[in-house]
Amino acid sequence: MSVEASSGPSRPDIAPQELTREKDLFSLYKLSFKFPGSKFNRVVTLMTAAALVTLVWLTRTNVDNLSVSVRAVFAFGNATVPSILGFLVAGFTIFVTVTKAEIFVYMAKRPYRDTGESFLKYNLTAFVLAFTHYLGYLFCLVIVVLFGQPNSPLITLVKRLFAPYIVGDTPAYNLLLGGVFVAFGTWTIYLVLLLKSFVYNTYQVVTTTVRWQLMQAGENTADKTSVV
Repeated sequence: MSVEASSGPSRPDIAPQELTREKDLFSLYKLSFKFPGSKFNRVVTLMTAAALVTLVWLTRTNVDNLSVSVRAVFAFGNATVPSILGFLVAGFTIFVTVTKAEIFVYMAKRPYRDTGESFLKYNLTAFVLAFTHYLGYLFCLVIVVLFGQPNSPLITLVKRLFAPYIVGDTPAYNLLLGGVFVAFGTWTIYLVLLLKSFVYNTYQVVTTTVRWQLMQAGENTADKTSVV
């Protein structure tokens, strides 16, 4: 979607402090909710959650299967998320480095629909959303690696706390494992979808940059013609 299609008239009187209003990553993450998200991502994520809940329900009495499923999700995350996060950081760094400051100023002066925010923040928060989820996922993986190994004190304590309880015909510990599997399995799929959106957002910003440069070249040509 082009800048013009998603924004109103430019705001030449934009206050510079608006660009630095958010002071931490969590504030930027909250800001991302002001902008429309991907409907496709939401639908696929919900369908994944429903499928995983069904799978857990069918295997809820088999603690071994649930344990294997949880470990498989964590193993997949450990193998892929750190390298993908490195790719995202490198790609974002290159994008910021090669993009001219004038283009960022141009986007900062274009309001995004009725959000009260600029098109620049819309573009940047789309990247920040991906970074935040990948960092949060990586943090959870580190916690699991440090404290969630089989027969670790934490896991032994959790088993003892949940062992006496049964919900219907299912041990409470099995439900806990199933909940962890659903949560991280769904989150893993969502990370893949965010990667898809990250690639598209990069393409969108690059094409916006080229379009801006073409517009500037056209204006310069028109000015030279009028002078002649």
